Amino acid sequence: MLKTSKLVIQFSCFAHLFNQHVFEMTWCLGPSMLPYFDMEGIVGVEHITQRFRELRIGDVIVCTSPAVPGRAVLKRIIGMPGDNVCVDPTVRDRKYISVPKGHVWVAGDNLSNSFDSRGYGPVPMGLIKGRVFAKVFQDIHIYICLIFLFQTALATASITKGYCCTYYLTKGGYIVYT
Repeated sequence: MLKTSKLVIQFSCFAHLFNQHVFEMTWCLGPSMLPYFDMEGIVGVEHITQRFRELRIGDVIVCTSPAVPGRAVLKRIIGMPGDNVCVDPTVRDRKYISVPKGHVWVAGDNLSNSFDSRGYGPVPMGLIKGRVFAKVFQDIHIYICLIFLFQTALATASITKGYCCTYYLTKGGYIVYT
């Protein structure tokens, strides 16, 4: 019994470290990344890119929202440090800003329905959690059981504080709002 408990604890520690520093599956909810990402789905997020190469313009990332700490968002990098970016390309009177050192400028693909750097400014690189490298499932209703099993096996029961807005998210994982 002691051996089994020790193995479970070791596996849980390994799974947690793997989930935090290598790879994780993440739910995406919201319209800001339409049409590339559906209103809801699951994406694969890796945490290694930032250690071996710099992020690039066009990379889709998961980061902590500067406007709502504790809430994760999925956005595309539009500008890197030193780049001049248009603050809001949807308005007639366009203004430009230089992205400060240590920050990125992010936006949703669906500009008319996205709260992004146009609303909260440049995002500090320290808030970036990882780079999205794959759309895993786009029909979350069918595969939600698989993800609960995966997340439970990885011992990652952490849900974003108070932001559950759909009936089937009751435990495990966290929600990424787009």
